[in-house]
Amino acid sequence: MIGSCDRISGRAVSGSAAAASRMELVVLDLVYVLGVIVVFVVVGLLGKAVEKL
Repeated sequence: MIGSCDRISGRAVSGSAAAASRMELVVLDLVYVLGVIVVFVVVGLLGKAVEKL
């Protein structure tokens, strides 16, 4: 992947740097998805707690 373009900065990066950048983006995507799931779980638990009041 020599000469590929970094999605964030738009600079050309080497193969190993591009692979690391892709890996970081995958990790960020996973953290984002897990965060959204956690928010839905918390909202559901709060809803159940309010029902019991």
